[in-house]
Amino acid sequence: MEVEFAEAIDFDETGRTTVPLSQPVRLKLEQAVIGPSPGSGATATFTDVIEDSRAEGGKVTIRVNIRLAFCKQGGSDLTLDPSDPDAALRKMGRLWVDLVEFQTDAAGSSVATIVIFLP
Repeated sequence: MEVEFAEAIDFDETGRTTVPLSQPVRLKLEQAVIGPSPGSGATATFTDVIEDSRAEGGKVTIRVNIRLAFCKQGGSDLTLDPSDPDAALRKMGRLWVDLVEFQTDAAGSSVATIVIFLP
């Protein structure tokens, strides 16, 4: 599935950034994107980097914890893999979560750009 999104924004100072659907957010570990609201949407919290073999031309896999409204859904792995673009997507009820980009900032911290959207 190929979807175009707006330019990503940085997380807010609370570490729990609430945005409209389809707005990507750059998150550090243990930070969350909430779209469109905690009570009616989904929350994806960036919890771990499982694998990062991009330096060898490979992929990066992260784990996110998912909540739909106020119900925990557990963890899900999202993978940026040049050979499998759909590995970065997960369906959560009527909503989807996508790992748009992954990078390391100047301080060496992992930064995942994640978006919650309706296709």
